[in-house]
Amino acid sequence: HIRNEDKNLWASIDEALEVCEKSGCPVHIAHLKLAGVYNWGESERLLNYLSDAHKKGLSVTHTATIIHREDGISMVYQILY
Repeated sequence: HIRNEDKNLWASIDEALEVCEKSGCPVHIAHLKLAGVYNWGESERLLNYLSDAHKKGLSVTHTATIIHREDGISMVYQILY
């Protein structure tokens, strides 16, 4: 988990990546999601940001929370990256 998933999302992501970089330990962000209307449309940016960190040698993984609504039924998927 990270500290914040809404207004301070990016600072929270940076904090997790800093822990990974400074400690040399792998980091896993559980239940990654974007909260708040100010983060609408930021999914691709966030996934690219984490992918870039991984390409730079940081051992960072996450499970993404995806909510799919069909016929009034909400399905929640957890996907490991």
